[in-house]
Amino acid sequence: MTTTDAITLNQVLQLARQLPRSQRAELIAQLARDLVTADAAPDSPSDGWERLNAFRAELAARYPDARIGDQLDRDRRDRQAMIEGHNVHV
Repeated sequence: MTTTDAITLNQVLQLARQLPRSQRAELIAQLARDLVTADAAPDSPSDGWERLNAFRAELAARYPDARIGDQLDRDRRDRQAMIEGHNVHV
């Protein structure tokens, strides 16, 4: 590959998958840090709310039948049952 060739995501993934597990985790952490520090200007609170609302709209569009509240209730019941020593996955 020459310096004028564009590196593709598939090429990076192929190389990353050859790394040992610990180095893949380190790569992910470094990329995450790079993304965080790349955002020099902090978002305003309204930007965060707008992104959250957009995310909710995207989820609703992708999963129109999803009942998130129901799933949370089931998860809470399962967690409480596990705390009390009951097997919830029978």
